[in-house]
Amino acid sequence: KPIAYRKEQLRRLYDFLADNQKLIVDALKEDLCKPWFETIMVEVDIVLNEIRGTLHNIEQYVAKQAVSKSIPTLFDDAFVWKEPYGLVLIIGAWNYPIQIVLGPLVGAIAAGKQANLANK
Repeated sequence: KPIAYRKEQLRRLYDFLADNQKLIVDALKEDLCKPWFETIMVEVDIVLNEIRGTLHNIEQYVAKQAVSKSIPTLFDDAFVWKEPYGLVLIIGAWNYPIQIVLGPLVGAIAAGKQANLANK
């Protein structure tokens, strides 16, 4: 997927988390008796910061990297072009469901995997 698409998906995930913090806090309080400050600091804010950092650095992550040339490639451009391949499976745990599931999702989206995030 193009970088613009990846950024849009990351922004949508960011907006989803930022707009629904109260619902997330309430759900984790009810399900896991997790205090609000732990939910915000350890679950939501960590993922939001990861999204911000990824949006800031995504061009560097996906840029092609020059590699050393050998005799057969002496007159060619030799580089590594990063392209996603295959599927991503994210398995989470019950104790930190937001951080453990959505943290790896940020990296998968940045790598070019398609994420189907529903609109509110």
